[in-house]
Amino acid sequence: GSMAQVEFEHFNLFLKTRKKNVIDGIIGASFEYRSRSFPEEIINGTSSALEITNDQSSQLLNSCRELARYSAYRLLSAEQIVELFPQEIHQSLAGLIAQIITFRLPKWRKDIIGSYLFLPKLESVNWRVDMKSGSNYISQMAVPTVLVQLKIKELPDKIEVGANVASQAKSRTILFEMDSATLQTMLDGLGKIRDQLQLVANRS
Repeated sequence: GSMAQVEFEHFNLFLKTRKKNVIDGIIGASFEYRSRSFPEEIINGTSSALEITNDQSSQLLNSCRELARYSAYRLLSAEQIVELFPQEIHQSLAGLIAQIITFRLPKWRKDIIGSYLFLPKLESVNWRVDMKSGSNYISQMAVPTVLVQLKIKELPDKIEVGANVASQAKSRTILFEMDSATLQTMLDGLGKIRDQLQLVANRS
């Protein structure tokens, strides 16, 4: 988030309500859509709650989003957030907004960190049995092998910082071959993983 994108005068639209939960809900929604466009229901809901136009609603949501992002990425305190507001904004309103943001900061930070912890995820497995000629001169008999195709979703080498990281993941296909001995080794390993997971599940 950049402070240059925060148009503070739009925060005065919050003066149209006396309900803290309304202001809290709007600020919470603004951060939820920090890397996406606001859906119509959020804009319409904000307009209805404050009795303002959809254009005013969009401007307010954008300012809330940028202030929330700026505060979350820099771990600002309530006092530091209040200091960002110009004098034209009533100090009690600035204090309320700062209080709401700092209360939500721990969860927002977890969301931010969680979005970067994106390990490759398995999407699908396909396989088929194939017959392959023996590799040595003694045995030219055809031996069965398994061709396995894994489809995984992973992040590209370069990601757009600040945007939703998970949305940048791309699918990739991996194809490999196994003989019966390798397959048995893998099955043994998977069996141990299954047993360990079951043990942990039984303890919890």
